Amino acid sequence: MKSSHVINLTAAWEPAGDRAAGWIRRFGGPSGVTAAHRLWLAIEDADRRVTAILNHRPLPQATVHADDAEGGGRRPTLRWEVTGIVASHNTLILRDPGALDREPLAGVAGDAFTGDARTRRTLPAAIAARVLLEIDADVDRDASLDTRR
Repeated sequence: MKSSHVINLTAAWEPAGDRAAGWIRRFGGPSGVTAAHRLWLAIEDADRRVTAILNHRPLPQATVHADDAEGGGRRPTLRWEVTGIVASHNTLILRDPGALDREPLAGVAGDAFTGDARTRRTLPAAIAARVLLEIDADVDRDASLDTRR
């Protein structure tokens, strides 16, 4: 699938709590999106155990494509269709399954989201290489609902 536009969400994450049991990324909704578009959240080279929450809605188990499932030295790309969930203001939380095995992060106290720009950082590679919001122009959206094929 070729995206018509991709928004990179890999930078500007904030740890949730001193062990970063979750990572929080706030972002605005894409402009120019119409009913003919589909939105996808893609997490590349991801730990399969990562869970995602978008705008207070836990996302179901991610789709893993067959190419990714075979391995090849790289972790899979996790994908969710989020067309009906993305709003003008969004909060994405990724829960890190390995957080409790790590030492606390320096300079981050407690369990609360700080909202402080000084704590923003690139998402740790242990969770994923990149986080993307993909916008696809779906010219055949009605045809894709046809079950007679």
